[in-house]
Amino acid sequence: MQGFTEDSVDTNEQLEKEGITGADEGQPDWYTITAGRSVAWPFVIDKIEESPWWGHGREAMQSTGISEFLWDYLHEGFPHPHNAYLQWTLDNGYIALAVVMLFYLSAIKASLSIFRDKRSDYFTAVGGIAFSLIAAQLIASVGSQSFYPRESAVTMLCAMFLMLRLFTQRKKMNKQFPDTRTKQEVDERLWLN
Repeated sequence: MQGFTEDSVDTNEQLEKEGITGADEGQPDWYTITAGRSVAWPFVIDKIEESPWWGHGREAMQSTGISEFLWDYLHEGFPHPHNAYLQWTLDNGYIALAVVMLFYLSAIKASLSIFRDKRSDYFTAVGGIAFSLIAAQLIASVGSQSFYPRESAVTMLCAMFLMLRLFTQRKKMNKQFPDTRTKQEVDERLWLN
């Protein structure tokens, strides 16, 4: 195996020896397709079941020994489960997952509300950008990402908080000027309060 060390192990061969994988002829090899996630996730789910409501604390993949076990077992590093939902639940439990999902769903609802308000191009642009970035984060979180604030989420967080600012400002405008209907009226009144 050119480019590898003498100690390198072909993970697919290792898994076949363990009887975990070994796709039938002509069938997909799920370990390869999912980059190991299909083998690692069951261990994470089992560990979640040990403390489902409160989790195991931050960086639970390391503190519970899952990462070390997967390294010994598969000879591959898994510092996190490559699934934000599993990572958050393993670290913080189902209660914290419910809180985070409520936060994201509220942001989705607010961004759609802003996006559908055709009285201003600001509403459409900011609501659309926030919605698309939040939805992309939630979809990508199935196979990667994290709900912890990381560099990859900065753009989404900026768009989300800009949208929340505009949402609040629109609410104030609607309360102070309930007769606001046209784009010109919105442009004149949006930032008055």
